[in-house]
Amino acid sequence: MVKKDLICFDLDGTLVSSIEAHEKSYMTAFKENNLKLPTKKKLLSLFGLGAEEIITKLYPKISKRKLEKVVQDLLEAHEKSKNLIKQLPYVVEALVKLKPHFKIGIVSNNHHEAIMEILEYAQIPHKLFDVIVGEDDAAAKPSPKEILLAEKLTKANAKYMVGDTIYDIKAGKKANCKTIGVLTGVHNMEQLMKASPDILASSVAILPDILIK
Repeated sequence: MVKKDLICFDLDGTLVSSIEAHEKSYMTAFKENNLKLPTKKKLLSLFGLGAEEIITKLYPKISKRKLEKVVQDLLEAHEKSKNLIKQLPYVVEALVKLKPHFKIGIVSNNHHEAIMEILEYAQIPHKLFDVIVGEDDAAAKPSPKEILLAEKLTKANAKYMVGDTIYDIKAGKKANCKTIGVLTGVHNMEQLMKASPDILASSVAILPDILIK
């Protein structure tokens, strides 16, 4: 039996359309904690980092206790904004085509609980994935630790890291993966090209045509 390599996928902006939902959730959590609201542009510029890093970059003097409270409120706000999360076109079909050839994983800077909820909201079956890693399982991207943990759990070589932000590309390079940037999320072609991905694709939908020989 041929041993399968692993493809690691980011979640937000890669498999699901969720920018509006996350923006609303962050703003709700900030309001509930009486924090000065950032501009939409400033908040979106940080998307792709882990939740805790986004919050600490916006509020450098925040206490650990307050940070934990904001993160918890953020998780609860996600539940209320679930109707804004949608599956990106033909994602499930692409994953089904890739699965006979690769192990499939998610490495996301969402907390594990939120990942599972987002998949449910977007109607993407959990069973498609051999491993799911969140920022509470390993250090968030651009650290490579989520990818390295996915390798360890699947006992497979992570051949590709697929994502919509420069942080996905940076994490993949640090983990010695080939990197694939997709144009369905927060970072545009110019931003992704500066991170020098090995492949730039319009979306996950076309990856079977690129990766299956």
